Amino acid sequence: MSQTLAPVLITLLTLSGGWLVSTRVTDRWDRIKKQREIDLASMLEFQRVYGEFFATWKCWDTIKRYGAGPAPPEDAAWQCLQRAASIEGAIEALLAKVAGDRQLSDQDIEVLGRMRQGFQSLRKAIREDRNLDWRETANYQSFKSLAAYTASLMADLGSRGPKPDRETATANFLRITDVVHEDGWGSRPLGRGQDVG
Repeated sequence: MSQTLAPVLITLLTLSGGWLVSTRVTDRWDRIKKQREIDLASMLEFQRVYGEFFATWKCWDTIKRYGAGPAPPEDAAWQCLQRAASIEGAIEALLAKVAGDRQLSDQDIEVLGRMRQGFQSLRKAIREDRNLDWRETANYQSFKSLAAYTASLMADLGSRGPKPDRETATANFLRITDVVHEDGWGSRPLGRGQDVG
């Protein structure tokens, strides 16, 4: 009896072990795949918000610069202000997600903080009823380079490492949103091989 039972037990153990290993591998792969989907969704959301920023800026620029032509609606400034505030809220949410999901270097935090200030500049210009006069300025170049860095950071799928602990994530988000980035955020564009500082 034991001679006939041994092959059956070996077969059952082999099948059970194979099932356990394949289940763990599949589960791990599914988690990696899900995280990549979430990262891709975040990157696409950043691109959408970036595009919305430029669309809102162009509307505001048209209102401020070009008096001739079709008259904007009476509440056009208010509409632009609402859009700018919505853009800021979306960026703030993305930054909270990045701070909670990724290990960030000091350079990453500096870039994200400066980029946040760039997004805020549109709302401030609208609130102060002034044009966001960025054409060929350091602010314009900085905003473009900071946005490219941020998009690249968000697109860096699969190489993010472990999530930071709560204390680190909180500290990183506070550093990103610190007002220290407000002064001179756009005075130094990033370039090939350049540091952010």
